Amino acid sequence: MSLSDFEKLEITDSAKNYLLETAKWGKFLAIAGFIMSGILMLFGLFFGTMYNGMMSRAMGETQAASQVQGMGFFMGALYVAIAAIYLIPCFYLFKFSKKTKTAIEDSDASDLEEAFLNQKSMFKFFGIFTIVILAIYGIAFLFAIIGGSIFAFMR
Repeated sequence: MSLSDFEKLEITDSAKNYLLETAKWGKFLAIAGFIMSGILMLFGLFFGTMYNGMMSRAMGETQAASQVQGMGFFMGALYVAIAAIYLIPCFYLFKFSKKTKTAIEDSDASDLEEAFLNQKSMFKFFGIFTIVILAIYGIAFLFAIIGGSIFAFMR
């Protein structure tokens, strides 16, 4: 296909309706994602305090209790980091939804182009994130095999 074939592209009324419905669901999912990220961040901020309090009550003032003090902070920071990472695709999805709606309502090609740019960015983020997670899983799997092998040979 050449560029001139794309210049002839027109969006039908049913395609506009599909895009508007997609924008509505995208906006809903983005707002739900913002809310869940906020809840997760709050949970992460208070997790360290709750965890350390539970551990000190359960274990008393022992050496084991002092060893797990840092675990609460680590887990809380992990929750906050996950929430922050989740905000990125929610932001792109929200911008896609908003720009799609205005593009269809105003018949503005530049808004539609920006909407698709945000959609592309969201999918690109999820693609890179998936590759990173799969790499982490692969490395963890290798460490598990190596660790299991070492453990089996030490017996």
